[in-house]
Amino acid sequence: MSTHHVVILGMGAAGLAAARTLASHERVTVTLVGHTNEQPVTRMLIKGVAFGDTEPEAIRARLPRVTTVTDSAVAVDTTGKLVALESGAQLSFDSLIVATGSRAREFAGDVPGAAEAGLLTALHSVEDAVRIAARLQRTVERVPVAIYGAGLTASETASSLRALGHPVALIARSEVPGVGAFGGAIARRIAAAHSANVDTYFGRTVDAIRLEGDTAVLTLDDGAPVAAALVISALGTVPSAPAPWGSGIPVAGRLHVVDDGDGDGDGDGGGGGAASSMYAAGGVAIHRDSLGGDWRIDHWEDAAEQGAHAARGVLFELGLAADPGGYLPRSAHLAMVYGHTVAGAGYTGTPDAKADDTGVYLHEVEGVVVGATGLDAVGPIYQWAQLLHGAED
Repeated sequence: MSTHHVVILGMGAAGLAAARTLASHERVTVTLVGHTNEQPVTRMLIKGVAFGDTEPEAIRARLPRVTTVTDSAVAVDTTGKLVALESGAQLSFDSLIVATGSRAREFAGDVPGAAEAGLLTALHSVEDAVRIAARLQRTVERVPVAIYGAGLTASETASSLRALGHPVALIARSEVPGVGAFGGAIARRIAAAHSANVDTYFGRTVDAIRLEGDTAVLTLDDGAPVAAALVISALGTVPSAPAPWGSGIPVAGRLHVVDDGDGDGDGDGGGGGAASSMYAAGGVAIHRDSLGGDWRIDHWEDAAEQGAHAARGVLFELGLAADPGGYLPRSAHLAMVYGHTVAGAGYTGTPDAKADDTGVYLHEVEGVVVGATGLDAVGPIYQWAQLLHGAED
């Protein structure tokens, strides 16, 4: 009996979940492709490396029992069903799941030599975490840190640094940062917590950054200088995909890659069909469905759910599983910020939300609750996660 070859690009949450879902099926062979020399990690644990005593080896992800290749995918021939690898090798596939994740959004104020000096970094990879830990541990004195951005990662980072006694300057473009991540009500409460614990520069942008010895001096758009021994860029993430996509992969409801009909598979031709043998999941996927325009969720738990969903789609096509239907985000995520638990579930990209009688803020699209956010409301959030998108209790 011939087997169906599934190539999965990416060893993050989505790729690993997809591989585990497919690994036990005898009619399917799986090749899991990571970056060149990559050792996959559980990325949501890198904060322990940056701000705690966790060693990088302790957060290595367990690989499923499939064929693994650590040779970065650089391009996909969507017509010929071939993946070109960095080494020059090629992999053929019957089905493809692209789960290459995201990368940190670049800080436009990059200064040559700043990153090498350990003064400017993101907090997206284990390498970033090691770099931050090394800078903080270089001296027994408190290290002044500037963080540019105030979303979930920035908020957790500011909280962790403050708990360690380091002075923090938190800079954000918005007067009330985090509305897109938490909704307006929760964002205002988190902004107030920031103002009570760290120096905040909300409604400001960074115009320039220069090095003065071991100090980075940021000049804000109002001319104010902010000096720091470490600058952490936390401006969110952007999708990271091989050619022909590059800037994210549009997907339809079942996570099929959108086939625009122009033959290159990049989704920019406006055709809007679905390529049945190709899927995308996790931070690389740009969803086009009824939740309100194009949307994207980039956190570990949701990426894992998307990866497993894409794998179930492959199995359905092969007659090996039930139809998983369209993907609807329900997974919960948590963050600790100044002793409070910020919790969310589902799609929380709507700026306005209404509170229920437990203090949870509900995010709706066309009258249907699609997401929930709350502060110190973990139990209710998990309960709401089961009821999102019109699901019955």
